[in-house]
Amino acid sequence: MLMLDSLQVYKMKSAKQHLEDICCTKVQYIPPLITGLSRPMDVSVMRSFKSNI
Repeated sequence: MLMLDSLQVYKMKSAKQHLEDICCTKVQYIPPLITGLSRPMDVSVMRSFKSNI
């Protein structure tokens, strides 16, 4: 299963279909505004890492 946030490009039907059909991946979307709860490493640790790149 691949969990994606609510970024519009991730919700494109063609992208979801490609991931599910070609990559055999189940796609689920994280509801808006809960990224910090569902992906704490991305919000806390990766933010500082990405800002230094």
